[in-house]
Amino acid sequence: MQFSGVPYGRNDFGQQCSTSSGNIENYGDANQVRNCRLLGLLDLAGGSQYVRQKIADFFNDMLEIGIDGMVKTKLIF
Repeated sequence: MQFSGVPYGRNDFGQQCSTSSGNIENYGDANQVRNCRLLGLLDLAGGSQYVRQKIADFFNDMLEIGIDGMVKTKLIF
């Protein structure tokens, strides 16, 4: 997994999924819904101080360029 141009590497994404594909295979399984990838999209590891700081830096940068408000429901990169 390589992401040029962004400050995240392999260890900055959640890796707690129990399925072999890493994707949600059973939407009735709460563990899969919480810990596996939705449609193959990667989730940032929100438990990481580094990841949380990078997200905070991003929002602060947006405020500095004049964004008046933001709504965070789920960030998809």
